[in-house]
Amino acid sequence: MHIAVLDVDGTLIAGTLAGPLPTMLAEEGLVPRDRLERLRRAQLTLDAEEPQAAARLNELFAAMLTDVPCRAVSVVTARLWQRQRERLFAFARPLTATLREAGY
Repeated sequence: MHIAVLDVDGTLIAGTLAGPLPTMLAEEGLVPRDRLERLRRAQLTLDAEEPQAAARLNELFAAMLTDVPCRAVSVVTARLWQRQRERLFAFARPLTATLREAGY
């Protein structure tokens, strides 16, 4: 069996799925608004060039998900993907078809 690993964010679609995911989780009532606001404030104030910025944002995202069942996050992520899938780069569908034909 062959496996091809493709990153979605910035590789198959412009941008990321991580941007709208926290908001969707809050809209579903799965995460407290104050945790979402903490993450959003950090996104606005941290310097993306700083080495610790990504670590801090990941830490806040993980804290936001405290006590949220994985299955619930999966359901919201699947809905998000249904909304975002039209943003696929033009090459993505032919690429995945070619990989399937090649046994991946």
